[in-house]
Amino acid sequence: MFKRFLKSELGIGLIENLVSISITSIVLASAASSMFMAFQGNKIARTYTSIVGDVQGIVDGLRSNNYSVILDKFSTPYLSISDGQTMSETIVSSPSRSSYILTYTAIKRSASSIPDAVKVQVQIAHQVGAFGANSYAFETIIAQKG
Repeated sequence: MFKRFLKSELGIGLIENLVSISITSIVLASAASSMFMAFQGNKIARTYTSIVGDVQGIVDGLRSNNYSVILDKFSTPYLSISDGQTMSETIVSSPSRSSYILTYTAIKRSASSIPDAVKVQVQIAHQVGAFGANSYAFETIIAQKG
């Protein structure tokens, strides 16, 4: 009438269930945290990629234009531009939540000529969140062709 069960046939007990559920919950919590961090990392990487793309677009746009377009930014006759004279402009980009301050500095070898080149400094102010900002800088020289 009473059947004896072997210990291996009794099944899983309450303690074993609790241990397996707690181990599973710890693994799921750490996996969720890792996924959240990965999503945040991807968001930051996309933003930085957008900033780099913006700067490349700005510099490529300046280089593809005629040199006189850059000199026109100084708002003075070309021969009146002095060595080291600067001019700034600001560009705001909403996709990357950044503002770009471009500073143009004239480079002249002779006082009686037009500038031989223009140094372009790009200062980037990137709004990280509601309370923080990062800043970056890029610099290049654009010389007249020919």
